Amino acid sequence: MEKMALFSVLIILACLHVHSVRSAIASTKLDCVNGGSSTVGTVDEDYEGDVEIITNIGPNDRPFLEPHLTGNVRSLLELVYTEGDSTAIVRTIKPLDYEEIRPYSDAVYYFITCARGPKNHRTLYVRDVNDHPPIFQSKSYSATVSETTAVGSNVLTVVARDADATMDNKRVWYSILPPVPDAFEVNTIHGNIRLTKPLDYNSVQQYIFTVEAKDIGELKDTTTVTITVEKQKQNTEENQEEDFSDITPEDIKDQDGDTDINKPVNAPAFI
Repeated sequence: MEKMALFSVLIILACLHVHSVRSAIASTKLDCVNGGSSTVGTVDEDYEGDVEIITNIGPNDRPFLEPHLTGNVRSLLELVYTEGDSTAIVRTIKPLDYEEIRPYSDAVYYFITCARGPKNHRTLYVRDVNDHPPIFQSKSYSATVSETTAVGSNVLTVVARDADATMDNKRVWYSILPPVPDAFEVNTIHGNIRLTKPLDYNSVQQYIFTVEAKDIGELKDTTTVTITVEKQKQNTEENQEEDFSDITPEDIKDQDGDTDINKPVNAPAFI
């Protein structure tokens, strides 16, 4: 019974080993005499699993993994090796994140270094995947606009950012969701809200609508835009004529310097 149980365990381990070999991206040979350089292959972002199976390991080679260009490689990959084995496996520690790799380099670079001998250089390319949606910098935008604002004027700008690293995946398009206001439109590339018709405070005092930001993979976000119409101020015209017909002047008086008595002054008659 014990022999059957041990046999079953061996079969399971063998199957797991075969699965690991088949799931690896590449199989490479370790050269502890001359060194070497190999491109392991290309994987999509979020890849998780075996990266390469390393063969041709001698009893005294004792390989280990070292960073090269990709400074954070030890947080991405690990070398699984038992001393005395002729093979080893490089595998991911966590799903590969292109945005995490990109600040360091354009690929994952590392060395498989022999205990006594040269380094074996490796390159693993990672493709960016559109896994980040655009996010508006604010969940709402607002502006107050005079009803005298000229048609064609930009009244405000909405901004959404996409955290994907490559230009194709981070590009954002803007649109106004129905019901679309008849007085405004949005620039699909830059997010500028533009006036398309004259405003009339007496007709509409406020516009509220929703703007959507969407990337190439249909990932999206929305924000609310509120535009308040300001009534034109009624200014008094300069040099406006006033009616002085009801103004009655006071009597002109003469003051005697000696007696401090005010006496009416009779204006002389002109012939």
